[in-house]
Amino acid sequence: MAGRHDTLSRAPLVEAVFELRADTEGSITVLPGRMAVALEADYPEVKETEAARFLAIAPLPPEAGFAATHQFRASDGKGLVQLGPMGLTVNAIVYPGFDAFRAAVSKVLDTYHAHASVVSVRRLGLRYVNRLAPHEDLLLSGLTASLTWPTIQDASVKSVALRGIFGYPDPKGHLAIAIAAPAQFPAPHQAGRVLDLDFSSEPLCAMTAADILSWVDRAHDRVYQAFRGMVDSKVFESWR
Repeated sequence: MAGRHDTLSRAPLVEAVFELRADTEGSITVLPGRMAVALEADYPEVKETEAARFLAIAPLPPEAGFAATHQFRASDGKGLVQLGPMGLTVNAIVYPGFDAFRAAVSKVLDTYHAHASVVSVRRLGLRYVNRLAPHEDLLLSGLTASLTWPTIQDASVKSVALRGIFGYPDPKGHLAIAIAAPAQFPAPHQAGRVLDLDFSSEPLCAMTAADILSWVDRAHDRVYQAFRGMVDSKVFESWR
């Protein structure tokens, strides 16, 4: 299991997403039905996306990334599983805490491996999108990142977008950190500032569900460490 982390009563998290892209053997036409039956207790609402019809005619190459053909949604709207020909995502729209999110990912992975012959894992991703309260004067207020612009005559900064990519040896991968201020969020969230942390690896090898879950634990530690480093300590304490 991953290291224990602080529990926040007012967490700024908007959405957490686990992503798996993989090469599989066998027909994928029966996979959505089998996944729907296996996940029905947790995700009873099943929907075929508009992309399903197009991908049936012209499949995307693996390099094009993940595209969802079917969605399995929790009855309370707080959880979502998306399935496509190249893998799946597990989305926590209302974050239940890491232990519960990890358990959801574990169940979906076990189900996927039981019904799809995974030959090679192309990409693993763990993404956390956070919303900080809007701040009109100091767009990066509450964050430890800083940006200094030269004085531009008769002008004031109205928006900021920053992105950095950081490499890690364990697990081998990259963490992309993006900041945008101001930023728009879907309902029920209002405008604010976004802190987006996306850890990803490209194993390009066979992995069991247990192997992938171990990666999730380590990736989550990396994301949490970066989150703590990016947020001002006083702001973090105010979320407890």
